[in-house]
Amino acid sequence: MAGARGAADRATGAASVRPDRGRAAGGSVAAAGSVVPLATAAPGRELPRLLMLGPVEVENAAELGEQTKLGQLTELAMYIALNPGCDSTSIDEAIWPGSAVTKTTRGTAISKLRRWLGTDAAGASLLPRTESGYTLRPGIRSDWDEWCDLVPDGPARAGNAELRTALDLVSGRPFSGRGRRRYAWADHLAQEMIASIVDACHEVALRSLVDGDAWEALRAALLGLSVEPGVELLWRDRLKAEAALGDRDRLLGTIEKLRATAADLGGDLEAETEELIERLRTGGGSGRGRGGDQGGSGEPEAPGGPDASGGPDAPGGPSRRPADGSAGSHGPGRPRSTAGR
Repeated sequence: MAGARGAADRATGAASVRPDRGRAAGGSVAAAGSVVPLATAAPGRELPRLLMLGPVEVENAAELGEQTKLGQLTELAMYIALNPGCDSTSIDEAIWPGSAVTKTTRGTAISKLRRWLGTDAAGASLLPRTESGYTLRPGIRSDWDEWCDLVPDGPARAGNAELRTALDLVSGRPFSGRGRRRYAWADHLAQEMIASIVDACHEVALRSLVDGDAWEALRAALLGLSVEPGVELLWRDRLKAEAALGDRDRLLGTIEKLRATAADLGGDLEAETEELIERLRTGGGSGRGRGGDQGGSGEPEAPGGPDASGGPDAPGGPSRRPADGSAGSHGPGRPRSTAGR
């Protein structure tokens, strides 16, 4: 699948996925020349948490009276979290692209977001008014922050427990569940997230196959394919795991799904994939892991259902890799929210 190729096939040696974060004294964070105190939740409440590694959502926010504004306010919160110190012009271009936005329109949206996010234990706004731009209070976390904390030096250098915890954060394709016109500003970051998820899924699958845990390998491969269906590296992980489980009918069915996905994407399979398929068809390279003795129970499921094969039923449908081939190439300086900075 030429359109699905990228550095993901050379992955798992990635550099750091998060930039250096400067912290001021007393747990506060220096941002755009000012010091913003760390937020603490009021008794009996939790601070808002931003979900990006799947359908977008702001957890633990106050009840929103105007549900028609949910999509816009969620996107605005995500943008400010990932672009601390952003000014009015950049917000207008991101949230209302191509539109003439009045100061009143923007101000109303910011005010509604401020009320929705609420206050901290001291009654201070979680979206303070500053002269230097808009910044969420440190302490408001996102699942992407947590991901970066778990795999700071890339999936290949992370421990097994950290990798599995990171994969538990993924509920689908990053920034999914959105309107067609929203989050255009996040496209590049979404591809970076996808690349890191693909690398982590492959790393878990690889280690699990070495350890003889075919079910865990299959679970990781299915999760990765639910996020990016066109990555042949993960298809090969899936085929190897299914071969180790010893279910030949299932294996042959997966091969057919792979070929159908390749046809949908308009490309040929890579030579390494064809060679693996040929070995598996003829009965070679099908060693069983300890998962092969588990029978039909405990079958892994990826987000979106048990198939998650990357075919038409997978979340998001058949998808090409990013045009810039960025998957799997992780460099420092990735945008992330202000949590813990």
